[in-house]
Amino acid sequence: MRVNKPPAFQFYAADFLVDAAVKLMSLEERGAYVTLLAQAWIEGNVPADVGRLARLCDVSAADMERIWPAISPCWIAGKSV
Repeated sequence: MRVNKPPAFQFYAADFLVDAAVKLMSLEERGAYVTLLAQAWIEGNVPADVGRLARLCDVSAADMERIWPAISPCWIAGKSV
């Protein structure tokens, strides 16, 4: 973790819950998305490799391949939008 970075990021629940992309996600997809948001906060981005994304979210690669299409529109080049 970067030393000069705050230990937390702002999370606006109302904005999250009314976002169209989030509303269309399943509970599993939302959980993976929030996990990846936290990972991106710590590391600055998330990996492009589905296998590594799966390990970060503690799901199988097959599960990540299934849920990634719902999450991927929220990311541009590994950064949350």
